[in-house]
Amino acid sequence: MQRRAAAIYFVFFLVVGAGAYAYIGVAEQTHQPQYQLDGTTVESEGNATLDGKQYTLSEISHSEGGHGGGGALVSELSWTNESFLYTDTIENNSTVEIENESYQVAIANETDVSTFTLRQNDTTREFAEGDTIPYEGNDATITNVTAAEVQLEWTGAKEQSVELGEGQNVTLTNGQQYFAHYTGEEEVKLVPSNQYGDYAQTTDARHTFDERVNGLWGIVIVSFLSALTVLSTAYLPVRG
Repeated sequence: MQRRAAAIYFVFFLVVGAGAYAYIGVAEQTHQPQYQLDGTTVESEGNATLDGKQYTLSEISHSEGGHGGGGALVSELSWTNESFLYTDTIENNSTVEIENESYQVAIANETDVSTFTLRQNDTTREFAEGDTIPYEGNDATITNVTAAEVQLEWTGAKEQSVELGEGQNVTLTNGQQYFAHYTGEEEVKLVPSNQYGDYAQTTDARHTFDERVNGLWGIVIVSFLSALTVLSTAYLPVRG
């Protein structure tokens, strides 16, 4: 009688666990919320063009603390900014190289100063705010002169890069904001930021779905452990 009851409970727990396991498979295929995002897909170590600008993606990898799916996916997006704004300052009484010649910077000790002089022995060259001066191989514009320093700025090419984490916002050279969404371990999608609301809503829905699936896995584990416990208990030796 004891073994017959144990067999019934064993089958019951087995059916419950198998049912939960089967439902997990169906749910993951048909009920898991899917991202519906329009953007530009970039493959690992590949190139992509956004608004006429070419970008290069590094190898997609897992962040520290995880391996083989245990860590978040990350990569680096790089490009050449042809119009990067450089700035620099030249201090009063300092020595500066202009066209391979050394000059001493001389600024008058005045409150409202707007000019300065470059001196080399008996040679002097005077510049004012708004003038262009050859500086470190560039045509730099003099933007401001004070009694302490001269401020310069110019544009030129510069290599830039940004790390892409899942859902991370980035601003590219066209001034547009995008966010990253990894569609797999070999590609990432750059999505315009106006779709972030849909992304966040789907992400929340997927978290809720995952919690429910984890609950079903708990039922599977408990059911099969209970079935094994019932079966093993039924076959324990009976005293007397």
